Amino acid sequence: NENITTLDIEELSLHDINKHVPLLYKTLPKTVTPKRNTPMVSLFSRLSMYPERNQQKKVTSIVACNICWRATKEIDFMTDIVDFQKMPEELYFSLLYKMVFIDPPTQFIKVYAHVLDTSIDYAPANSPTRAVVILDGIQVITDILAGQPMTEIRSFVQSIELYVIDDKRELDEKKAIEKLESRNSTTDSKKYWITMGLSCILAIQNIELKVNLKLDEHMIAPDLAITLPSTNIYMDTSTDAFQTLVNLITFAVNDSTPPAPVSKGKKPKRPSSYVIQMKEDMFSSIEENAFKNDLPSSSSGSSYSKISPPAIEEDDAFDLGYVEEEYFSGSGKKSAQTSSTSQNTASMARHRKHKKKDRDDYITHILDETEDFNMIEDYYSVEKKKSAKKSVVDVNRAKLAVRVRNLNFTWKLYDGYEWDYLRGDMAAYNHAIKQQRSEDRVQTGFGEIPVASGADFEMDPKRFKSPPSRRSKNANIEIKLRGISVDFDLMPERDITAMWFNLLVRDIDIIDNIKTSKWKKFLGYMRPDASEKPRETNSSMIDLEDIMLRPVPGEPSQQEHRVKLKLLPLRSYVDQDALSFLVSFFTFDKSHLRSTAAANLSIPVSVAEDL
Repeated sequence: NENITTLDIEELSLHDINKHVPLLYKTLPKTVTPKRNTPMVSLFSRLSMYPERNQQKKVTSIVACNICWRATKEIDFMTDIVDFQKMPEELYFSLLYKMVFIDPPTQFIKVYAHVLDTSIDYAPANSPTRAVVILDGIQVITDILAGQPMTEIRSFVQSIELYVIDDKRELDEKKAIEKLESRNSTTDSKKYWITMGLSCILAIQNIELKVNLKLDEHMIAPDLAITLPSTNIYMDTSTDAFQTLVNLITFAVNDSTPPAPVSKGKKPKRPSSYVIQMKEDMFSSIEENAFKNDLPSSSSGSSYSKISPPAIEEDDAFDLGYVEEEYFSGSGKKSAQTSSTSQNTASMARHRKHKKKDRDDYITHILDETEDFNMIEDYYSVEKKKSAKKSVVDVNRAKLAVRVRNLNFTWKLYDGYEWDYLRGDMAAYNHAIKQQRSEDRVQTGFGEIPVASGADFEMDPKRFKSPPSRRSKNANIEIKLRGISVDFDLMPERDITAMWFNLLVRDIDIIDNIKTSKWKKFLGYMRPDASEKPRETNSSMIDLEDIMLRPVPGEPSQQEHRVKLKLLPLRSYVDQDALSFLVSFFTFDKSHLRSTAAANLSIPVSVAEDL
């Protein structure tokens, strides 16, 4: 009652015959020794049958290693492969008619998927940029049961790395393969792409992911729930590599998204039926004698007159919480208005204090016998973690619910340039500017004669012996965000609340590693003095909340955002060298990059006009 199937595929390739482009192929060539000597695809399946219980249990394990996918916008080949392996409709309906009279067994399917040293190569034809994403150590576990209301997918990812080059014409694959063959050592995908000329600028490590997909519409749960318990993100960029990443994202987003039609008509106005007009007289609530001068002026001859305060009614519903408080500095003296306000507040408090209460106002709570009385020793020394905010919407009705916890982000900013061609171009550009600035004119009897002419200067990078340096080994600035939590809920179109977003950042630090700087921390939390209260345990330095509403019923396009931002006190130690480096890093002229033109052309005309 058991069936075991094994399958190993050493070489696997998938080609698009119409475009003559390989879609799936082996990353490393045959002449290079791979680090993991495993087949490209391995399959192990065990089918156990239990006739007495009319059940089948199937466990499948799939391992993919050293595979490269040439990423494209068109993924029709996946649909074609799925349709090709489907059963013909005539045979399917004939078998279905026969199975009506047969009780099929209950199937329990468990799938284990492992992805090792796999690459995703993105090289668009209309852009010189080339990007490679390397996936390593991915484990996916899921259970499949016929008729189950929800599917749960659990996955763990060891690392996801992004390698980029600004101009793919600078790559030399043959030279890289010869260099790897001469080493006589094992090679993985990371060494292969680095040897070819790409640079790693982004790495995501230790990812735990949990995905819940609702299959039964009657189940009370979000349609898609994604939970990310913990992960670490690292980004290492110089100023040119950062702008290349921005150009890559701009091109990828606009190149894959068709331009939306631009409507020349005016925006629909809000219906007048939703506008509420206040016709009530607002001055009717003011007491007639509130500003009447009933008391004579003082005998000292002062022109100021006293105003009698309004009478206070003895009402149980009176609440001092509605009295506005006025704060003043302890070193200074109170003003006359502040003292009068405090006297009025004290008199109202005395009036409230001496009022007798009925015996029914006293509340006495007695523990029942069923309740347990637990005493926690050393209660105030127990560290209590601050829980995340509660969603303002009903999460069970959400179309998408995302929860991210314990995310750490580190961004290292380096000096110098990453791309080889840019260093030569920048050297020629800087030399031309210096020569143009140093162009002097000599006064002679025939007028002014220029000493040097900028028109005769040729932009040849080989003429200069000291081009700008490569990317430095150590980072000048480090931006660290610790304890990031994200809550995101997307609601259906018929709900008034369209979206709820909450971002919490526990700690923010900007470290200054420049040797000439006097301070090592550029930005951080400002610790309070000894006389003030300390920071609350696990409190967030940034608390951002965004609620998107649909104020007009029946018009989901009419939306408004309500944003709340809370910050803890911050302190900056600004050094001139660090400030100059940050200004030069983020104000780099990206027109020097060859990928900028393609990124600008990919932006739709309507969006470009708005910008």
